[in-house]
Amino acid sequence: MQRGIYYLAAAAKSFPSCQHKYGWTQRRSGDTLLQADCNNFVPSKPRDQKACSTCVSQSVATAMQMAAAAALEKDVDSWEVNAASMYYCTDGGRSCSTGYEIQQNLHEVIDKAPELIRPSSCTRKAAPKLADPASEPNVNPWLPVCRAAQQACRNATNRQQPWLKCSYTSLSTFWEIQRWIRNHGAVVTRITIYDDFNVQINKKAKLVPGEGWPAYRFNKTAKPLYGHAAVIVGYDNDNFTWTLLNSWGSGTDTSNSRSKGITADGRFRIQMGLAGVGTPDQTYGVTCAPLPGSEYDRDGVRQFYDYKRRLPVEFINPAEHRLDLDVPCFKYKLQGHDTIAAVVDGFRLTMEEFVLKQQTTQQQGGPKLTDGSPWSYENVTYKLGDNSDAELLDKMLKVADDVFKTKNQAPYQPYIQCWHYDSAGVQRNTTCDSRTGASTCLQYGNGTVGCALHYANIAVPETLTGSGDNAVIVCNITHPYFENPRDSQPRALKRLGLIEEDTEYCHQESFPTCKHQSPRRHIGCNRDKYVTYIWNTPVTQNENILTGTLPFSWPQFSKLSELAISHNKLEGQVPLSWTGFERLRVLDLHNNLKLSGCVPIPPQNHALLNYNSTNTLITGSCPTQRLEVEAQQRRALDLLPAVFYADTESNASSWQLYMTQTLKQYPTLSGLYGMKSLKSLDLSDNDLTSTLPASFGTAAWSKYVQNINMHANERLSGTVPSTWSALNAKEIDLEMTNITGCVPDQLINAVEPFHKFFRCSRNNTELLALKALKGLFEDDGSTLQSWQEDPSDFVPDPLQGAPPGPPPYWCRKWVGVTCDQSNQVSGLAFDGLAINSTLAGLLELLQQLPALQSLSLSGCSIAGALPAELSSLANLRHLDLSSNPGLAGTLHAALAGLSFLQTLDVSGCGVAGTLPAAFAALQQLREFRAANSSISGQLPGSWGLLQNLQVLDMSNAQLTGSIPAAWFDSAARKAEARALLLGIQNSTPAQLQQQSTMAAVASAAMSQAVAPLPPPPLSLAAVHALQQAAAASSRPGMAIGLTQLQELRLAGNDLNGSISGIELLGALRVLELSGNSLGGQLPLQLAMLSKLQELRLRSTNLTGPLPDSFARLSQLQALDLAGNNITGTLPEIWVGLTQLRTMDLASNMLSGTLPLLWGRLGAPTHSLQLLLLGDNPCMEPAALASSIQQSGILSSGRVRVEVSGAASKECMMRPP
Repeated sequence: MQRGIYYLAAAAKSFPSCQHKYGWTQRRSGDTLLQADCNNFVPSKPRDQKACSTCVSQSVATAMQMAAAAALEKDVDSWEVNAASMYYCTDGGRSCSTGYEIQQNLHEVIDKAPELIRPSSCTRKAAPKLADPASEPNVNPWLPVCRAAQQACRNATNRQQPWLKCSYTSLSTFWEIQRWIRNHGAVVTRITIYDDFNVQINKKAKLVPGEGWPAYRFNKTAKPLYGHAAVIVGYDNDNFTWTLLNSWGSGTDTSNSRSKGITADGRFRIQMGLAGVGTPDQTYGVTCAPLPGSEYDRDGVRQFYDYKRRLPVEFINPAEHRLDLDVPCFKYKLQGHDTIAAVVDGFRLTMEEFVLKQQTTQQQGGPKLTDGSPWSYENVTYKLGDNSDAELLDKMLKVADDVFKTKNQAPYQPYIQCWHYDSAGVQRNTTCDSRTGASTCLQYGNGTVGCALHYANIAVPETLTGSGDNAVIVCNITHPYFENPRDSQPRALKRLGLIEEDTEYCHQESFPTCKHQSPRRHIGCNRDKYVTYIWNTPVTQNENILTGTLPFSWPQFSKLSELAISHNKLEGQVPLSWTGFERLRVLDLHNNLKLSGCVPIPPQNHALLNYNSTNTLITGSCPTQRLEVEAQQRRALDLLPAVFYADTESNASSWQLYMTQTLKQYPTLSGLYGMKSLKSLDLSDNDLTSTLPASFGTAAWSKYVQNINMHANERLSGTVPSTWSALNAKEIDLEMTNITGCVPDQLINAVEPFHKFFRCSRNNTELLALKALKGLFEDDGSTLQSWQEDPSDFVPDPLQGAPPGPPPYWCRKWVGVTCDQSNQVSGLAFDGLAINSTLAGLLELLQQLPALQSLSLSGCSIAGALPAELSSLANLRHLDLSSNPGLAGTLHAALAGLSFLQTLDVSGCGVAGTLPAAFAALQQLREFRAANSSISGQLPGSWGLLQNLQVLDMSNAQLTGSIPAAWFDSAARKAEARALLLGIQNSTPAQLQQQSTMAAVASAAMSQAVAPLPPPPLSLAAVHALQQAAAASSRPGMAIGLTQLQELRLAGNDLNGSISGIELLGALRVLELSGNSLGGQLPLQLAMLSKLQELRLRSTNLTGPLPDSFARLSQLQALDLAGNNITGTLPEIWVGLTQLRTMDLASNMLSGTLPLLWGRLGAPTHSLQLLLLGDNPCMEPAALASSIQQSGILSSGRVRVEVSGAASKECMMRPP
């Protein structure tokens, strides 16, 4: 909110289209557009979708076209994207009348098939039907047309090298939309077309530009007709309007069949807040730019997404700062059309930090700030309306304290003032802040008329141009840019050690004709003091030796023609940014023994006529398409210590050092997993630990590598991963390692030493274990019938170089048995088969299946305690023990050692005790189900660290307490993580298990059973995972809480307290909390859960009205609020819930009648099938029945409305 307030104040108040006013020939010198305060990237001709429902793809194509033009600052009309390709050629085979959702179209094209982003120019001849919207209704099928377009455009775009690389972002606020338009051109949005659209934009508008025609405004009698899509290309905050570009063609086009709803340029204005324009989850920003290696970026060094005009800075104190390479802040003077928002975006700063820096700078050294002057504090009053929720007000005060008092250093504490009228009718005020609590303001209860929040905020100006002091302070800039070479060149020279002081370093005479008779360090400049050549070639070891790496920013020496820095001790790679040298003709780098990489050749033909890199590790000139080389190297350094998990920090450090040295020695190593050309990987004679990485089997080079050498890494253990079956290696040396077990059949002739390993399909141990398992189950007459031995089904060892034979017969024929690629048993399913053993007895056999990943024992009549030794099944990913009521005991913390576990289901079991906090170590866990169990106690706050958890179902258990704040609040989550880390540091692994052990003993005592043996302690892997999860929570930019959670089912427990904050779980699709003692008002913030499909809060003691904001839940399908004390009337605006199928509002205190507008809920455009309004005693039955008939909601026969005749309770609604 704070960032939005600042951006709205700091940006241009209006941003219209100006492409039709100022052509591309009228540009100012340099890279700055002629008009910086309007949108130059609107196409000169609007698209026309004709009679087909392609509006989404038309809008997406326009946004891509404008984004590409904005990125390159090129003529927008030359970047026309073919919309039909992105509509008819995507998966699913759309027709003229099918339609599309915006997010779905973006996903299908950008994420799955980027080759469909085609230039219109390549489709016009080969696939004219894709270029002619008028012919689209007559085309069937589209597949041959799409194939023709693919063939015609194969040189322009393909999946490996698409024409444009695009991305998309959901935008949820007005200021984000406006910022996107200023920086990237356009925003795609959904818009509802009402029946008065052609009335307000009538025939007369055809010849008038859209921004010259009155804006479409609110009409309460208008009815929605259909959904549509368009692009937002401008805004006007003074008049509260958006400017949209439609896809209905131009009114001046004589071939356009439309006579209404169009303007001369295809644009129109609309009041903000109308017709769903700018609605979250229906509004997306798009960025597009050419890929590295294309004609626009052959060397992969351009940054298209950055602000286009480089903003020059000045030193705050030139005398002290010119050679201070660590100076954090600079001064920038606003120029021309600069706004504060443009400056913040241009330097890629955080708006809040920037504003606070200006305020503190002015207070410390500037003139005294007066009320209303830029960067001064201003008093703000925010009216809260009729809000009597003390808990919500307390939270608001806490947030206000943090934002305005703590961060903004406001001169006074934020406070709330409420007012009421005494018995004499005189208004009385009460005041409260975070110290006194909101209850002080609400001491008069229902007599409180209203409240307002008061706080001091910093006044942010739109621009300072023309004022007395138009400069701002900018800090933490990665590569500051100086217009004056007197400022930039000394810093660049010092960075390499060529100068120490800001003295006269330029030699303006000609370069010495005999270098051996001249000084060994020489810097030459032209008359304007631009450096033209640099020479530093020491002869002795003590003479001006240069060390370190080559500076990234040296292309700022724009006049440099010769650079001679041979015979030094430079190291590292030649920066790819050196392709930016404009006049460099001679580059001498020889005899720098540790200098590596490649030489970036500038694109100019006259540049770099000669370079010398002898006696270096430089491989030659750089090829094109190398933008990601350096980034991949950095990623490789970060990734590899995790791949070879080190058990101590020292081992991790040694591995990091090893890889650093390797990358310096072999500069073409551009990221271990991205190198398709890798043929040999030699990691022998190191001190690598843990297991072989399974990810080698999925690496880009897995099909190409011929040799892998792990020789003499004695601390490598475990088995050969099944994923290695994808390798085509001819030799894998595992001599002098502790790798044991079987080898995937595909590699049996490649692994050395051969005598140490056996083929996985010959694993008699697994076969014997399976036969023993069969004896533990009672056959149902079908499942185990297939478990028959077949000695005749023998697969011989493959010959050298021959492909492996088929998997063994138990992998192919035995029902319920699945095997992995290495022919090891990876899955067992015994669902519904009664077992003649305890789970502990079964476990002895399961431990003989080391590759077991999935185990399903649902409904197997398992009895006895849940064994903690399940943690020994180290590779387990899926465990289903549901519907075994005789399975007792507790969930042991030792199960946290199952570090690969993704799903765990103990629903319908007799498992009791509490939920282990140590389960926070299960960082791969996606689903946890324990419905209809006896698990009790509170929900662990530490589970807020489960960043991958998607489903949590504990319905009808015995949980108490409240939903932990750490699940969605960053501060609470960090506190929980700190406590977890402290507990790990101060406890041994056995002590970490103690609580779970005590719970197990207590559970056994209650059931009069013999107490089990103490379970095994947490494994080192579990402790390590806990430490990693807890430490990650404090990293900057980490997501807050359970951000991936999609289903939260906690119905039928005894939970209490507020659920405020749960709206931060933005991925939620199902929220089921029925039957708990929540209380309080129905939280209006739940409307922020834009992906919610099911909301069930039946019988939770909720009060208050039905929030209008729920109309934003555009994907809601089921709503159950029955059995509460909800008051007020049915919100008319809920008519927008088009996906809602069932709505249960029975047994509340609702009043009034059915809104007339709700009749549309029965229309074909809506999905409602059942509406329950019974047992609402404050609704007068006759009036309610009459309103139902008048609305017409029943006329279609699709909707059933239930209204009970007699209420079971009296109306308790407060009289007006």
